[in-house]
Amino acid sequence: VARLPRSGPWLQSAKVMMGFIELATAMKFLSNADLVLRWGIFTRTAVLAIWLGIAVAAALYLLGVAGWRPGQPRSRLTPARMLAALVPLTVAAYVARGLGGRRLGELESFVPPPEGAVTSGMTSVRGELPWLVNDYDGGLARARVEHKQVMVDFTGYTCTNCRWMEANMFPRDE
Repeated sequence: VARLPRSGPWLQSAKVMMGFIELATAMKFLSNADLVLRWGIFTRTAVLAIWLGIAVAAALYLLGVAGWRPGQPRSRLTPARMLAALVPLTVAAYVARGLGGRRLGELESFVPPPEGAVTSGMTSVRGELPWLVNDYDGGLARARVEHKQVMVDFTGYTCTNCRWMEANMFPRDE
């Protein structure tokens, strides 16, 4: 225990960074409520844009550009802080790819589905195979004609595991 570092500026930075992570997590849960209540406010684009802003703000904080108040000493910009700032900058670059419409792999299940993904009839989200939504009888009829099997996906609006399957397994041809 004696070897542990004493609290100080590093702990304040850790608390602020945890606050940024908590804000990003809150956006995930707000988007879940938005999906269930069908507000249409916290769409995929909105959540990704907010996450991008949070990541950039976190990087600016670590670099000492943001978070400084008059009357307080500025945080010293050390190589460790610069290296730590690369983490939120990398997250920001990755999330920015999603704003352009690209799939985000493992992160895909934590953001709202792309527009048009949760509808009725035939859906065709970019990067996914077309599949029928909420049309069991139509799916059975089509499967008989094409001599294929039917897969029934019981999903919930806010089921992260379901969205992971839809984003990472359904796009595969096999």
